[in-house]
Amino acid sequence: MRTILLCLSVLLMGVTACHKTPRDGMKPGLWETRIIKMEQDGKDITDTVTAMMAHDPKAGRMCISPEMASKMASMMGTNPQAFGGSPRPSQAGCEQPKIDHSGNSTTVEMSCNGWSIKSETVVTSDQLTSKAEVVMTLGGAQHTAITETQMNFIDSDCGKT
Repeated sequence: MRTILLCLSVLLMGVTACHKTPRDGMKPGLWETRIIKMEQDGKDITDTVTAMMAHDPKAGRMCISPEMASKMASMMGTNPQAFGGSPRPSQAGCEQPKIDHSGNSTTVEMSCNGWSIKSETVVTSDQLTSKAEVVMTLGGAQHTAITETQMNFIDSDCGKT
């Protein structure tokens, strides 16, 4: 379950970063993710997840290629629906996401069958900070996860470690 929640939070950070306008998006290069806080059902699991990531130094790093950054910006400019930028019909039991942009901050509320998420992401040229609360029902029991992560720009060269 921890892996699912971590993947959801990282995915959400990427999606909300793509909601920015092309000139405000993430810049190409090497980005590193750091977990600031992670709770599962009120229990702090930050150290456990951080230790798991420490076994693979590349686990917390992501290369945003110039092509990827350009493609995301282009898709947002020509097809905002690709990232939920404009209304679209509900799919797979999900309600229309509520997305609010204010300056460099994006808040997202989304609810689907069995889970909901509320998040806030703040993007600057060198940093992306995200806070998310995920509530999901698994095996008839409700679980809550709270995640705070931060992505920092490391270098324009993805080959550097």
